Amino acid sequence: MNTIKGLVGFIGLALIFLSSAFAFSQDTTKLRNAIIKRANPDEPGLTAKQAINHVGQDVYVRDTIFKYKIVTNNYKIFYVGDRDTSRSLRVIIKNDKILIEPPTWLMSFGSFSGKVILIGSTPSIIVTKDWQLATRVGI
Repeated sequence: MNTIKGLVGFIGLALIFLSSAFAFSQDTTKLRNAIIKRANPDEPGLTAKQAINHVGQDVYVRDTIFKYKIVTNNYKIFYVGDRDTSRSLRVIIKNDKILIEPPTWLMSFGSFSGKVILIGSTPSIIVTKDWQLATRVGI
């Protein structure tokens, strides 16, 4: 329990330090919004359909996971925001250390952060760290 409290305190101090360190940059609004969204998961992010308008940018997307595909233990794909995979945002998980069970994520509300890239004409986010994703099961 003390370890968790210490970790939460450390994260809080790290966020304060990061916000202070970048306070003088011209990009303070973007940083502040990113910190607020990480600190408050109820803060709205982009929908999967909006990601196409942000290619090349780091985003925070919150939407429903409709399908998944396990390619290998190190490579999984979530299709987010639409039942039709050709209209979905692809979230590609490339890390075997991220322990997830894709079937448990189906029809849940996922949160993903990362840079939007185009693979063909499909917007995608590549996840390599566990902090880039979270889920909440809808009831």
